[in-house]
Amino acid sequence: ALLGFHVNTVVLAGRPQGRLSVRQWLGEVRARLRRAQSHRTLPLERLVEALQPERRLGQQPLFQIAFNYRHDEPLPADWLPGLDTTFERLPTREIPFDLALDAVRGADGGLSITVAWAEELFEAASVERLVEGFVGLLEQFVADPERRLAELDLLDAAQRTQLEDWNACRQSHDPARLLPELIAEQARRRPDAVALVHGETRLSYAELEARANRLARHLIACGVGPEARVGLCLERGTAMIEGLLAILKAGGAFVPLDPDYPRERLAYMAEDSGLRWLLSTSELRGRLPLSAEVETLCLDALDLGSHAATPPAVAIHPQNLAYLIYTSGSTGRPKGVAVDHAGLSMHVQTIGRRYGMTAEDVELHFASISFDGAVERWAVPLAFGSRLVIRDQALWSAERTCEVLQKEGVTIACFPPSYVGQLLDWIEAHDLTLLVRSWTLGGEAFTRETYERLQKVLRPKRIVNGYGPTETVVTPLIWEAFPGTELEAAYAPIGTPVGPRRLYVLDGELNPLPLGVAGELYIGGEVGLARGYHQRPDLTAERFLPDPFGAPGERMYRTGDLVRWRDDGALDYLGRLDQQVKIRGFRIELGEIESRLLADPSVAEAAVIARETPSGKQLVGYLVARGPLDPQQLRRQLAEALPDYMVPAQLMLLERLPLTPAGKLDRAALPEPQWQAQGDYEAPQGDSER
Repeated sequence: ALLGFHVNTVVLAGRPQGRLSVRQWLGEVRARLRRAQSHRTLPLERLVEALQPERRLGQQPLFQIAFNYRHDEPLPADWLPGLDTTFERLPTREIPFDLALDAVRGADGGLSITVAWAEELFEAASVERLVEGFVGLLEQFVADPERRLAELDLLDAAQRTQLEDWNACRQSHDPARLLPELIAEQARRRPDAVALVHGETRLSYAELEARANRLARHLIACGVGPEARVGLCLERGTAMIEGLLAILKAGGAFVPLDPDYPRERLAYMAEDSGLRWLLSTSELRGRLPLSAEVETLCLDALDLGSHAATPPAVAIHPQNLAYLIYTSGSTGRPKGVAVDHAGLSMHVQTIGRRYGMTAEDVELHFASISFDGAVERWAVPLAFGSRLVIRDQALWSAERTCEVLQKEGVTIACFPPSYVGQLLDWIEAHDLTLLVRSWTLGGEAFTRETYERLQKVLRPKRIVNGYGPTETVVTPLIWEAFPGTELEAAYAPIGTPVGPRRLYVLDGELNPLPLGVAGELYIGGEVGLARGYHQRPDLTAERFLPDPFGAPGERMYRTGDLVRWRDDGALDYLGRLDQQVKIRGFRIELGEIESRLLADPSVAEAAVIARETPSGKQLVGYLVARGPLDPQQLRRQLAEALPDYMVPAQLMLLERLPLTPAGKLDRAALPEPQWQAQGDYEAPQGDSER
């Protein structure tokens, strides 16, 4: 007497744990299902009404994946007397879920599985991979029910072959040729070509080679040799490059000390690295509170004329230390990353070939020498015979940078994304035409908004996104975009491997993950990894792990970055695992909020951080406006697209985002907002308020 759709949905939370066997896990699922079925008469609508979950348009509350399992009972022949009947499966036009899985057991005991998906969220190829992976897991369940979940293979043979192909080395290098020899060869081939430009100073390759050789011989006379750590604290200029090259020629390892860094940080770096020599000037020497054991060599007081201009005879082993660079530490103490000659030489040769560097190129050296990207951007041009233009010590304005780019005919330019926005504003306002053929952004996440502005304003021949932790020798991955390349994700991809490096996207049990599945990025390879952290064996062991996929003795570096494989073999960057924050119990990727802010045409730059307040942790957004901007209106717009816990409590307008000496965003320097005190507490009155 009643017609209706007599189906009720039971909500289950699946929590597989890697330590459980398949049989144990299925037992837990069965027990959870039985407990849930004991409340099956509770309508789903009542459950939603009682829990009042966060509602979002286009998404089912409480669950997004539906599973239906049923028996397909054969119907009796006379179920509709006098009628001949046939059954046809109708196509699924729409589903109210992200994914729906139907499993039907036939009379023969076989299973028929059908998957329906929301086309707005999934591509057909992604669902096909999901189904293939699911069937592969089911086969493993049946084959060995005692196998631990963490030991199940998520990749089939074809996927493993594809990942191996993507990791195949496509840029060769000569391991016997170290960086000093690569630059010396350019001096022999083109001695009169301009190597360095700083202001009105021009230095040829022959002059650079002779000066570096004389200084190297003086360092050797002072006792510098292989594994010796030599500090370099100089203002930006040709002498800075001469000093770095001379230390390498003497067999030593340079420790760059940017004179603009805080005095306390410089003192810590000098002490922790165990410097015995320092290259500096009489003026800068006083900025460094050094111990009496450190011998300071002031270049303005040295007489190097008695030393020969020929290369010193120093036997440098590829495994000898080349440089020690300090990066920020999670404990507040900077940590020194030790890189050897083999890794440096390999990277210089392979990244130069990826860039297509030639003797016709001119590069602007922009970054602070205490930033590892600065090593790549002076070593690569000089190793390939290009001209290097060095900016002054102070961070240039956009106007000054564009003036030099034009005057010197720069063809290769590398900047942090935080700085390039200022350049684009100036270039667009003054309708400048530049000769730059390749723009590289690196050091920070490269957002879609910045990418689209670059394409619109500059129309460059190539845009490069360089990615890499200091521990993996500057930029082990790059992504190249050309005119017409579209970007749909919030961030630009971080690309494909440079040189003989291997990339792994792994889960918490170090299992390789299939295409499209988010996991942590690990980087391996015979060369291309730092030795580790100077005098920090505990931290080295934590981040540099034995490579279970490489040859015996090889290691891989745990980056802490969340990534996923794309169909074209590049990696998508999804955010930092250690920059996730929890607000009211919800885990949040700050980059997602920044991407939403940058999507507004009135926002030029944006940064979001979490701050502790008397009432708990709160999100604060910092904005640089491109035009008239109403922060409150922008917050209301965010509230329409994001759940309330992801909407910053305050949006602050700044003239510029603070930058470090390397030109990267200085999150520690973002100002503290004024928090308004909460009103006096008043107890609820009546039943409704209570």
